[in-house]
Amino acid sequence: MAITRRNVLVAMAAVTVGAAVVGEAGVLRWWNHAPGEGLIALDKEEYEMAQALAEAWMPPGAGPPDISGSEANCGKFLDEVVSRMDDFSRKGLKALLQIFDDMPLLTEHKRFTQLDRYDRARVLKSWMESPLYLERQAIGAIMILIGFGYEVHPEVSKVFSPWYGCGFGA
Repeated sequence: MAITRRNVLVAMAAVTVGAAVVGEAGVLRWWNHAPGEGLIALDKEEYEMAQALAEAWMPPGAGPPDISGSEANCGKFLDEVVSRMDDFSRKGLKALLQIFDDMPLLTEHKRFTQLDRYDRARVLKSWMESPLYLERQAIGAIMILIGFGYEVHPEVSKVFSPWYGCGFGA
């Protein structure tokens, strides 16, 4: 059987439509999870993803202060920030957490939260250096919020306060 230009165009259209349907179904699945127990806005999986991102970015023993991102409970900080967002932004950020948790399934055959901390750090670095602008911006926005959560933790702010004359951490 000869492959014609028409066969290629039909196949490309089918793949595009299939990807759009699967992508939309995935977003709808992630769009509006109820908060987890003890959380305000994030569900349990979204909180665990925030904690996993914080641990990948700020692992234990990486430097002063000697507290990891997950030990600083950056997920709880993100939960509080997300709870104050407008409805659309809150749902969008929650969806991003779910999408980024699922993304390594394609290459690592595990969700981000199922990877060990070294693989998490490697995957996070690849997202932050991605040639895809939207991917870099999306993960960057999440990491900025997580970074704020780390910075305002009492153990961390004690270390940073001498560098700021405005009374940071006081």
